[in-house]
Amino acid sequence: MAPDLADSPMTGLYVAACGDAPVSNFGLFGSPERRVLFDLNDFDEAYSAPGEWDVRRLVASVWIRAGPARISRNLRADPLGSQGARVVGAQRVPQAQSDRFLGWVRGVSDDDSVPRDYYIRQFRDMKKSVVLESLTPQRTVSYGRLCAALLARAHCRTRGAGFIAGYLGVGGGFAEAMATWARMHADRAEQDYRLLERAVRRVNCPLSTAYDQRKAPQCGWLVL
Repeated sequence: MAPDLADSPMTGLYVAACGDAPVSNFGLFGSPERRVLFDLNDFDEAYSAPGEWDVRRLVASVWIRAGPARISRNLRADPLGSQGARVVGAQRVPQAQSDRFLGWVRGVSDDDSVPRDYYIRQFRDMKKSVVLESLTPQRTVSYGRLCAALLARAHCRTRGAGFIAGYLGVGGGFAEAMATWARMHADRAEQDYRLLERAVRRVNCPLSTAYDQRKAPQCGWLVL
């Protein structure tokens, strides 16, 4: 989605952005006190970026799942110098509470002697996700509102959050602009999916909607 956003108008209000905030990237996980929390849970693309990028990604995902009847390259340089530190730092800011094992190591070399950064976290402990396919369009919109509230709270934990409130004001102009963009992006996503289907038929490769590394074919197209 980054190429669609890089040349679009920007507010210039940078936040600790999740980087990929569709409704599917919110879920349940355990706190250090063993409480079950619901929050953003995917930060591998987190970066300092315009806050509206996260909002666009979220609104577009709701539009695609719920349908229109239910809804009225400019990244900053990484000051930490480590991909692991980038992910961990960006996760600690927006999340209400992060897991106790969250961390990173830098410069670990494998057999190929290439140094790499590694991101450390709990794997599956107490983690659950909403089965989005089971939601009706109306419930998808309600779930989208919940995710939007959490995203707003996450951005408000960023330095300079007061400027976001001032930019949004009290009118509905921003919301209408996001809905208009989401509709256009949903149309684009539908066109891209049809192109992918035709390409799959041409090369006679399987098309899957879920990923299982143990069953992944040598020749295949992956749709997430």
